[in-house]
Order: sequence, then structure tokens, then C-alpha cells
Amino acid sequence: MNDWAILDLVLYFTGSLIALTQSVVFAHYFRLFRGDHLSLWSISFLSLAIYLAAAGLSIFLIPQYPAAHPLRLFLSCVSLTAA
Repeated sequence: MNDWAILDLVLYFTGSLIALTQSVVFAHYFRLFRGDHLSLWSISFLSLAIYLAAAGLSIFLIPQYPAAHPLRLFLSCVSLTAA
């Protein structure tokens, strides 16, 4: 794995953690203020976190498993569903 691939994985997982943090923040604000839009934003950022984590994990598994492996297909389906 070269330096660019490692940087790509770091960016995917960092983005996933940031999106997860945003999701928790908006969920907290939803509990405080009961705005429906805050609930939707929380769900949207959670979906983004799932998408980035699944896509990053699928990219990480490229050297170990072929494209048609069930684990990579499952991660791709999760990623596409979350997107």
C-alpha cells in the first residue's frame, strides 16, 4: 500500500469520525429543542458516517479480497444504501 492509499484511508475514517460527531451533536440539540430538522440532520450525518466508514473499509480490503468476495460486496451494499 503506497502513501496515497494510506492518506485516502485516513481521510475516509477521519471524515467518518467527524460526521459521527456531528450526528451526536445534532441528536443532542434535537433532545433539547425538539426541532424536526435537527433529527433529520442527525440521521443524515449518521448516514454519511456509515457511508464513509464502509467505503473506507472496502478500500482497505482491496489487497486481501477480490472484488466479488461477499464481505466486499456487503460493504459496498452498506455504503451505497447509506449514501
